[in-house]
Parts: sequence; structure tokens; C-alpha cells
Amino acid sequence: MIETMVDKAIDEAIDRAVLVLKNEKILSPFMFLINENNFISVVPTEKDYYYDDSVMVDSFKSFANEKLTEVEGYCVVYDKKTTIKGLEMNTIAIFIKMKNDTLPLKTRVYYFPYNIVGENPMIDFELAFASEM
Repeated sequence: MIETMVDKAIDEAIDRAVLVLKNEKILSPFMFLINENNFISVVPTEKDYYYDDSVMVDSFKSFANEKLTEVEGYCVVYDKKTTIKGLEMNTIAIFIKMKNDTLPLKTRVYYFPYNIVGENPMIDFELAFASEM
């Protein structure tokens, strides 16, 4: 059940990130709460837009940790420079925390390298990787 929710959350996160990248050419952090059958977007308050990305990501995680009693989990998506095979690349970072996960720390982070080619974001799924935090 958890693996299915995680897979659906990853698909949803990638779809939303590609849409944002296509429209805005940059990936600002966003998040959604995960329930068994749906995802609930969390929109930051206007003042949150004045902070840098790392502050927004931390704020999203803090807020979502408080909501874990009400939902199954949450997903925070943000842009992260990552070194893969000796090359620095932009990646779509997908941080997922599930309330009842079997992982000891209950958190997973997935990295999907991407480039903008013309108007379209292109994700390199072959170089994607995951880690536990």
C-alpha cells in the first residue's frame, strides 16, 4: 500500500514539476499532502515567496510534519544541484515522508536530472537515483 502511494506521489510530483518548468523555466519548491486516494496541494502564504528555496523547503517540511496525524504522508518537490558521474546537474528532488513507512527514518528522496531543451524539460530517467534520509 505504501509503495503504491509513493509511486503515485512520484508520478504526480514529476508531472507537476515538468508543468512548472515548461511554464516558468525554473522550479520553485512546492508540496502536497498524500492521502490514500488523493493529493492536496499546499500553497505558501504570500510572505513565503520572499524566502529563498531552502527556507521554503524547510517550511514545507515543518508544516507537513505537523499534519502527519491527519494524512498518510507528504511530498516536497524542489530544484537541487547534484553531482552525478562527476557532472553537476539540475535535478528535480522529490522528498517523501510517509507516516507508516517501513523505512527506519520514514523518508525517501528521489533525484531526477533534467535539462530544458527548447521549450521542454527533458528528464533523464536513466540517471535518476534515490536515497533514504
